[in-house]
Amino acid sequence: MENNTEKKWFVYVKDHHEGPHSLLEIQEKLIQGRVESEGFVWSEGMEEWQRMTDVSAFQPLLKNKPLGLGIQPKTWEPDPLSEAKAPDLKSPSKEDPTEGEPSPAPSTRSRLLMRGGITLALLTGLVGASRLGYLDPLVELPVVQRLTDQMSQWTRPILLKAVETLPFTESWISPIPRLDDVSPDDFEELKRAARASLKKHGPQFAIGLSRSHPGAPSFYVTTNAGEGFKFRIFVVGIPDTLLNQLSFISETESVVTQALGKTDAIRYADGRVIPRGEYRVVLTAAEDQPAAVKAALKSAPLIPSDSIHELTKSTQVLAVKSYFLAGNKDRSYQERLKDFHEKLRARASSEMTEAKQFMITLSSQFDLTQDKFTQLGKAKPTPQQRKQWEKFHNEWSKMQGELDQIFQKWSPESLKNEYFYGEFFQLLQSLGHSVSQVHGLQHGYFTGVQGLKDVHTTVKAESIETVRLLELIKGKVERAEKLPPTPSGMPQREVW
Repeated sequence: MENNTEKKWFVYVKDHHEGPHSLLEIQEKLIQGRVESEGFVWSEGMEEWQRMTDVSAFQPLLKNKPLGLGIQPKTWEPDPLSEAKAPDLKSPSKEDPTEGEPSPAPSTRSRLLMRGGITLALLTGLVGASRLGYLDPLVELPVVQRLTDQMSQWTRPILLKAVETLPFTESWISPIPRLDDVSPDDFEELKRAARASLKKHGPQFAIGLSRSHPGAPSFYVTTNAGEGFKFRIFVVGIPDTLLNQLSFISETESVVTQALGKTDAIRYADGRVIPRGEYRVVLTAAEDQPAAVKAALKSAPLIPSDSIHELTKSTQVLAVKSYFLAGNKDRSYQERLKDFHEKLRARASSEMTEAKQFMITLSSQFDLTQDKFTQLGKAKPTPQQRKQWEKFHNEWSKMQGELDQIFQKWSPESLKNEYFYGEFFQLLQSLGHSVSQVHGLQHGYFTGVQGLKDVHTTVKAESIETVRLLELIKGKVERAEKLPPTPSGMPQREVW
């Protein structure tokens, strides 16, 4: 008979062999997944390595039959002396008052106590085995994981309730279905937040990245704060890390059902994948929540949001996590990012020069129209003054028209994604509009649309706004030129 404890078997694992092992040791490795049933084995006396499935000694292991220690147990034989001394149960003693009557059945209470004792002993053994890690291989078996995953919506809450009574079963029963597209660390965080006791630990929240579509990622969210919890999720790109893009931000939502929710895929509005780089995923609470959720949120920990993004300032931040998205952070990414930054530095320098030129030109346009109006608009205009203004108006409008054509090409989307100093050019657009407003009001006086008193009042108010914008741009340009570069050598942009 095969001795299951004899260390004589060698097992080939990946690119090397291990051993010698006993059959019992190999059985344990099979359960733990450290050895595959299709692997090769060898022992002394065999001509060559053979697959485990072709070796008769391993058939009980592959059929999931438990192995003994390889020692044949003795057949029990009755002891004649003991047998002679044993009382004859079939012939009760004559002195027994119940002679000839059947023995009474155990009481119901005794049966319950006996069953309770057996159950308590079994549970005690399971607790000890779980704490010592003996059940880990069992939990990791694919069949156990499949059974856990296939639990229906009505059985999972019942089993989770059992976890509260029997904490040692926590490792067997997951509060959420198995998610094969998230990392093990993320999965554990998601389970931990969903499983946490609301009374003991307060509201808990977790984020997990789905790795199914790297260029269009989605995110799992979990919480113990109640069914129907509504999340608002912000995905914010860290500017200096984004490849071929200056910025990225997306907002989405997710509703929790059975402690788990999932967002839609994150893309550009036109369907393009997001740029490769580092991102910050910010979990916030939506305003519209079930009553029970609102009550739970009152005890949620406060996370400062000022340093995360301006869009999150008015919301309650619940969790923040960083990810590298849309690809790998490999050498190709590093080289392409370096090339992009070199081009970006050149573009930033060019944009700063261009912004200052626009600022000087608009300031000149404003001064010209103010001076001319002060000269000709002191009293009711004479025909000669009207003629002088008309000539000035045509020349002034030609220059302003060229500027306006450029301003119209600066869409909010292009200034946000294609310009390093997009905020400067947004302010320049506003400044150009304000200068045109001033001149239009002044022109209305010489064409008879408004009287002198009304013109002076409205021109003064609009002129104050024009001067404010002009000073604002000047101050921001000066501060931008004084800001030190980032650690990656990129010029900094002031956060407005």
